[in-house]
Amino acid sequence: MGYVLDYVDEMNKAQYEENGDKVYLDNAECSAEVISKGIILPYMRPGAGEGINAGGGCLDEDGNWMPQSAQRVVGAEISHGYAIEKEDCLYVDKKVVYFGAFHPHWGHFLTEQVGRCWYFAKHREEAANMYVAYVRKNDTCNCPMSGNYMEFLELLGIKKENIIEVEKPTQFREVILPELSCRMGVYYKKEYKETFDAIRDNVELKENTYSQVYMTRLKSKDLRSTQMGEKPIERLFRKNGFQTIAPEHLSLRKQVWLMKHCKHLATVSGTLPHNILFANDGIKLTILNRDVVLNPYQLQINRIRDAEVTYVDACIALLPVFAGGPFLLMMNDNVIRYAADCHMKHKNNYENPIGIHVKLAWYFFSYLDSMTESGIKRWNLDKKYGEYIMNHYGFYRNKLGYYDKRKVEVLRKCFYRLAKLFE
Repeated sequence: MGYVLDYVDEMNKAQYEENGDKVYLDNAECSAEVISKGIILPYMRPGAGEGINAGGGCLDEDGNWMPQSAQRVVGAEISHGYAIEKEDCLYVDKKVVYFGAFHPHWGHFLTEQVGRCWYFAKHREEAANMYVAYVRKNDTCNCPMSGNYMEFLELLGIKKENIIEVEKPTQFREVILPELSCRMGVYYKKEYKETFDAIRDNVELKENTYSQVYMTRLKSKDLRSTQMGEKPIERLFRKNGFQTIAPEHLSLRKQVWLMKHCKHLATVSGTLPHNILFANDGIKLTILNRDVVLNPYQLQINRIRDAEVTYVDACIALLPVFAGGPFLLMMNDNVIRYAADCHMKHKNNYENPIGIHVKLAWYFFSYLDSMTESGIKRWNLDKKYGEYIMNHYGFYRNKLGYYDKRKVEVLRKCFYRLAKLFE
């Protein structure tokens, strides 16, 4: 396990140095509670004055909330139950394993939602006969579990038809409540890692493998409003022997197969580096930062996989942003020095001066479009970046009385298409 920070801007290094050596492993063994006639509650969004504290989880037969069913999920904390009328409670004569709350975001799924899946890996022989119950995080998720999310459970032996969505308070004959094996930024237990090991070791395909993989976001549907500038970086790695893959176009089995045989993964910061959870220990990882704010979840994942990690600040972060961007990547001096030190074939600068200004126009329009007053409040950006900065921006953002969201959207798309001509 080690970090190379030679390509991180000096002003951003302290956050890595302060957090890079943290020990996350908790050696205590995971346990599971058995709740006879247990009740599973649908997710209830935080009420007024509750902050991020949401309702949900599991109750015992007498209506007592089970603390082991607490969960952090996509900006909320399931921290308490809520009162229900027994006559409104369904009864299902099945023994189920409680999965927890589900939201279809791959990064949050891997880091916050699969922490109870160690139970399936540990009891693999019985998994085909298990029923799994989950609830939808209904304030941010309007679709049931499907696709690669469901395939994750299938790769642990669970049958698709045995996965149950709980849509109203439901009492089951028995509820198995596994302990969470991980809380990102705080701890993980060996069972969390063993869950991914079990999936990786069970995947065998007759498909090509590559020792060097570049994982891209260029095929992502929301790219036009969130990210600009990756293409020259992807081209650099592709021309130097990396196989480019777009994970959203691959089954989970194929992704796991590729990670199983990958020796060096290069990718943009965010969710994509989390996929080393499916790799072997000691993998080499190059993370091209699209923002200057450190992703604390990734530090823990790096530690779990004992990865050799090089961070490269490949962005122009002119303004503070939240998780949705916009992000402006660029072939800047850090990327060029990295390429030179790694003996990669490269030009001194791929960026066209006109193209840079077009990208900056896209960045500005995207910023106005996404960084609204509600976004600042939702992500607590005033606390993160300073009240003066964000309140100052918010005040003048609101004074744009002539601001037409639809017209700005058209302009943003035009600048996006124009900028692509210079890549």
